[in-house]
Amino acid sequence: MSAILLASLLSACSTDPVSLSFADNIEGGLSIEAVAAYGDDLHQPYTVGARFSLYVASVEGEPAGGWTFTTEDDDIIAIGEQEAQLDEDEQPIGVLVHLRTLSAGDAELEVRSSEGELLGSVTLPVRTPDSVRLYGSGPMLTNQSDAEVGEAVIRTGNTGRFMLTLYEGDTELHGTYDMTVWAPHGASAGLDRDWNKERRQWLTVYSDEDGAFQVELYIGGNPIDALEVESLPKSELGDVTLVDGKIAGGDYAVLARTVDALGRDVQGVEYGWEVDGVPVDGRGDMLAYTYSGSHTQTLTAKLGNFHETITIHAEPGDTFGLFDQTGYVGSSVFGASTGGCAVAPAERLSPWLALLGLVGLVRRRRR
Repeated sequence: MSAILLASLLSACSTDPVSLSFADNIEGGLSIEAVAAYGDDLHQPYTVGARFSLYVASVEGEPAGGWTFTTEDDDIIAIGEQEAQLDEDEQPIGVLVHLRTLSAGDAELEVRSSEGELLGSVTLPVRTPDSVRLYGSGPMLTNQSDAEVGEAVIRTGNTGRFMLTLYEGDTELHGTYDMTVWAPHGASAGLDRDWNKERRQWLTVYSDEDGAFQVELYIGGNPIDALEVESLPKSELGDVTLVDGKIAGGDYAVLARTVDALGRDVQGVEYGWEVDGVPVDGRGDMLAYTYSGSHTQTLTAKLGNFHETITIHAEPGDTFGLFDQTGYVGSSVFGASTGGCAVAPAERLSPWLALLGLVGLVRRRRR
């Protein structure tokens, strides 16, 4: 396990004090990278309605057999299943406890021995969100610094995807949560957790009509925020720009982006692609590749009368994925396009892994 936040907590009633370490399984920060099951600290405060797991172990390696968790703040947190974590000799080295937050406040989670002695505790602050922030999925997946969007702008007839973060004032809240979403007639919205095998919250928005509308978000039936969304026709989309970004796993991807007349980033746009002047089957906004310093190729993305070209360092031929394809087009909304390649069952594959070129291609959903 990676280095974790250490909380040295000495029990007043135990003759053998135990120093405990705590770590949760919540993703921290905005960088999309492959991470261990449990991060390197506690991500606090947590949002109301969050579900997460806490790993507790002895710093000195004391056996964790028979440990249990209790709280007097059961109106703030609910304690779920507890699982002993064993080493290679089948000896208990820690305990995993599943938690759910119920209401705002500071909850004290106590760790007790098999004899009921208090070994230590940790404070878990829980807050009620009052707003959300949005990040475009394409810029997020390619780790662009300008991924945050002030307003959700999508291409009419296509689906846009955004990562959600919750806030109380200016304080970010953490944890995947049970949220519901409402969209008006002519539009639709959905929520995904673990879309790309990360414990984050993703919002998808679609409209078959041009114009502005609101998407309402709720946790536990309580309104959190009303997001402004605008759906634009192709005629209102502007120039194409290409950015070369690093993605999880050490590979790279070229992301195509476009803005409207107000300079707002538009999500859910599909582009045609060429590699060294040769058209690539499929449409999407990403093209993943493996870096090669000794070779270059030219990529071009096209959107109507607009186009942009970029030179990348990549091997020709099988640069862009499996099956020795000249290239395949990926989507930051759904995964990889089906253009020209064999299709595997979508439920068996991660869209994120498909973008990395580690597995086959994912069936593209259509409206």
